[in-house]
Amino acid sequence: EEKTIVNFPSLSSFTCCCIDGSYVIDERFGCYIAAFSAFPVIVGEGSLRRSEYVSSSPVVVPILPKTRGESRASTLCRCYEELSALKHIEFCDYVFLDGSYISVLLSCSYARGDYRFLENIVGKMNLKTLLLSIEGDLNDFCAKTESTIMGSREKTSKLFRNLLAMAWRYARSVYEKTSSSLKREARRLWLSYVYITFEETLAQNILRILLGAALDKGTFIYWISKDTESGFLVHGRRALSSFNDTSVLEYLWKDHRRAYIKLSDIGIKIPKVKEDAVDHVYPKMLLKAIYNYHWNSAEVAYAKLRKNGIVFQVTYPEVFSDKLEEALGVLSSLAGTRTGYPKPLAEAHHCTVLDPSLPALIGDGLWLNLPREDFFRVVFARSGRRRVLG
Repeated sequence: EEKTIVNFPSLSSFTCCCIDGSYVIDERFGCYIAAFSAFPVIVGEGSLRRSEYVSSSPVVVPILPKTRGESRASTLCRCYEELSALKHIEFCDYVFLDGSYISVLLSCSYARGDYRFLENIVGKMNLKTLLLSIEGDLNDFCAKTESTIMGSREKTSKLFRNLLAMAWRYARSVYEKTSSSLKREARRLWLSYVYITFEETLAQNILRILLGAALDKGTFIYWISKDTESGFLVHGRRALSSFNDTSVLEYLWKDHRRAYIKLSDIGIKIPKVKEDAVDHVYPKMLLKAIYNYHWNSAEVAYAKLRKNGIVFQVTYPEVFSDKLEEALGVLSSLAGTRTGYPKPLAEAHHCTVLDPSLPALIGDGLWLNLPREDFFRVVFARSGRRRVLG
């Protein structure tokens, strides 16, 4: 507690953008139907306003193949949020995204299990040969997504749809080109792995473009997490090991009006996310641009903006460390008196929340309107669980 800092600088003039996204999914018989929303709130000249790039309608798509549908929907939602952030880099001093930068760097870690399964089925060297054979397609995909993003003047929702369609076209093409050499039992797993690889590559390529643009424009990006299970502070302290950092700090800071602590200032260094943690998914171009560069060094801070406010986590690339106090000053000036949480972040959250029943209604509509002889009527039918159990 002795390292707690209780003063933030006061900024009189700034422009910032607060972004949150959400998704809802519904399991159908042969796919998932997902609806995505991302909502940026701009703060400038003392007022909050809605971004001109925001769409009033969610983006609704089927996720095929069905494997890992929920995890993939989370990745795709992050794409939408970061595309929204990219649209506002040009005129914002600060961008605040909901979530964790460390989680963003490690987002593909769940695919490692699939990679190991494939290794067991096709053999380690054969799998490496397969991945090398699609490296050129992944690099080409990265180049095309970048040119599409940088040349776009469309609303974020339309750009997001176009990028999803492009990722899935590449994935289908690569699968058709490579699957004939595989055993039957490996093809299904390889199909889902290829789709995951292109979706994860899309997400990380957008991140690379976003961070590069922010550095060029002098914009600073921070990820804000209201709920986190992180235990960087309590790690190794047996009496506190059952708790997370934010619960401990909520107690220690209960009498503070404002407070923050940066872990690097108390000697806690967050390990770099190294290439070998993610090299089973991303092409070498992305590994070099993110994981062999300064973007793989993350920092963590915790802050409280009002006496009655919550303790939240801030994560960010180390290169943005010098502006953390100013960023907290911005958030503090926007904090609500009742919740102690920045009003624009709360508004972005409330505006992006989707009706959980939406994808089910759309799925039912698709199923109802397709003729019985159409195969996709089966794909869009309600899941077996819902049809049996109601």
